[in-house]
Amino acid sequence: LQKIPLIYKYNMIQIIQCWILYFLYLGVYSQDTVNQSPSAQHIAEGHSFQITCTYKTSSFYAMQWYQQNRNEGLKYINKVTSSRTYGDDAGKFKPTVDTSSKSGSLTIKPSLSDSGTYYCAIEPHIATKNTSA
Repeated sequence: LQKIPLIYKYNMIQIIQCWILYFLYLGVYSQDTVNQSPSAQHIAEGHSFQITCTYKTSSFYAMQWYQQNRNEGLKYINKVTSSRTYGDDAGKFKPTVDTSSKSGSLTIKPSLSDSGTYYCAIEPHIATKNTSA
């Protein structure tokens, strides 16, 4: 079995990019937080791997997942709401979310091309106002 490094250690640029994603969706709310675990993992090809994301926010609509390969920009993988999953129909990446426990996960069946940094981001529920006369 070939080992695939699915390393998502955080350096300063990655932390800044993650926070930019976070603030794009939530705005700047000091009480909102997003945490991922584990911080790094090496796994063998063909074995599943799960990344967990917990959040504390005043407004939740969906959990989004992104991948970043070395020297590349962020790539959207998928997002999951309490009732539906969007993106990645191939089944390689399986997201879940449990709004009652304010947590979710991304299960990955990796191949060599999946080595990289993974991020979760929380998309808030945005109330719309009917402006019809």
